[in-house]
Amino acid sequence: MITILAGHLLLTFGFSLGPIFEGPDEIEHYRYVRTLAEERALPNPYAQQRGEYHQPPLYYLLLVPVALLVEDGDFGQIDGRLNPFYGADIHIPGNDNKNLYLHSRAEAFPYDQSGTARAVHLMRLVSIPLSVGTLLAGWAALHALWPGHPARRLLALGVMAFWPQNLFLSGVINNDVLLIFFSTVVFWLLVRHVRRGWTQRSALVLGVAIGAAMLTKVSALFLGFPIALAFALDRRAWRLIPLTLGAASLVAGWWYVRNAVQYSDPTLTDAVLHTWRSEVIRPGKLALDIGWERLPFAYETAWARFGQGAVAVASPVGTFFDLVVGLGLGGLVATIALSIARNKRRLPDWAAMRLWIVTVVFAASWVGALLYWASTAWSGNQGRYVLPGIVGWAALITLGTLGWMPRRIAAGAALLGTAACALVATWALWGSYLPAYSPSAVPNRVARPLSYEFEGVARLIGMAPAAPAARPGETIRLSLYWQALRPAETELLAYVHSVETMIVRRDSVPATGNLLATEWRSGEIWAEHYIVTIPQNTGAPLTDLLIAGLYDPQAGRPLQARNESGHPVTPVINTLTILSSD
Repeated sequence: MITILAGHLLLTFGFSLGPIFEGPDEIEHYRYVRTLAEERALPNPYAQQRGEYHQPPLYYLLLVPVALLVEDGDFGQIDGRLNPFYGADIHIPGNDNKNLYLHSRAEAFPYDQSGTARAVHLMRLVSIPLSVGTLLAGWAALHALWPGHPARRLLALGVMAFWPQNLFLSGVINNDVLLIFFSTVVFWLLVRHVRRGWTQRSALVLGVAIGAAMLTKVSALFLGFPIALAFALDRRAWRLIPLTLGAASLVAGWWYVRNAVQYSDPTLTDAVLHTWRSEVIRPGKLALDIGWERLPFAYETAWARFGQGAVAVASPVGTFFDLVVGLGLGGLVATIALSIARNKRRLPDWAAMRLWIVTVVFAASWVGALLYWASTAWSGNQGRYVLPGIVGWAALITLGTLGWMPRRIAAGAALLGTAACALVATWALWGSYLPAYSPSAVPNRVARPLSYEFEGVARLIGMAPAAPAARPGETIRLSLYWQALRPAETELLAYVHSVETMIVRRDSVPATGNLLATEWRSGEIWAEHYIVTIPQNTGAPLTDLLIAGLYDPQAGRPLQARNESGHPVTPVINTLTILSSD
């Protein structure tokens, strides 16, 4: 367990090193904390368009001490500095404008040039112990679920600890990480109660945990399904329901009552619909048909899709988790079938059945939450909404993976599975997430050397491939290699265009969104990679010239290119050949 916790800590810290405000709605969560610190009062939920002021305050209150310690006078300069080319080809891994915000060198470690960057990274550190708390609560729940199966507990904890999306959320500012913690605590208490029976003290503690979850995020109301079921399955616990509800109300009720009195809306749902108006799919209705259609993307983001959803991972990572789900579900069916076959002459173990009924409903409730949001808001198809049920999903996957195995091999399988999850999570961090926000390196050998100088600020030194060619419907990758000569006086854009056709039309902040021209350092080099899909209706065969260069958007003109002799030229970099489909 110690090794798993250490690995989780290292990977979570690694994710926290990503650029600021690239977590889901991270800048709005940060704005909420700033508002609490500055105004010493809860914000008006209608005051910020596309904001998070409608959220319950518990998570943000935890971060206020950090906001009070750090001066972030540069926040106004960063706020709104959006990348105009964000979201290019989000289905393709790489660093092609995956950053929602444009980032300066001042934000880099050790964050001494940006108070905002320093504050954000300190606040992110608060999420890390919360994620460790989730693992500890999950371990307690798994021990209550499987007191005699250490191999199962090990693998389930490994799945939780090395779930890439959970690691990512645990490294950025968001209230999901606190909800995941309290939801896991609630599951532990439910399993413990179902196995050991209910007491006044345990019912009181459960109510406090429920209230804390409800004071973290309104979607905690989905916990009502497994909680109601756990009470319903044990008539002896019915008398304790008022105690649990009373404790939850004492912790969180004031916030909902305040909203009802002040805004006539206990959950502030109307504030969400008002401030996120363009996000609403069908005002006043659930668009379940659209929600179902969008679940495949949500499934992908539930496992490993980062940033604001634009950072895809390499296909082997997705394949790995497809195998995890397939093995888990298939093994779960096999485990149930074997259990029935072995015990067909015995009465069912009602205590064990209650445990697993609660577990299934607990996990499935968060799928309900995901479907609800995916059917309500265009940005609601985010798989992170199922992560409050992470301990339930880890338990079900583990039961399916190991439940049918003899115990003599289960321990080895658990170790192997945990190691595999750790390796894939490491790959997701270092192979996908962090590189998505960094300029690419120039290879030692350039396929097609070039030498175009652009008004003394940069030189285009090469490209690849040496002879770009494709058929209609195919995708090609164009790479440009640049060398900075000095910082530019204004922000410049890089471009690569086809001359006679519209096949290639790509503009971008340099380094495909990852390097500001005003911060270039003399001699530094970088690569830019553009993914180009040839339209299916392109007439072929044909050839077209490719040109590339720099553009000054303030002056509204391209920078003049000069060749090695210093003569003004059109910066032709290659010929693009579109081959016949025959």
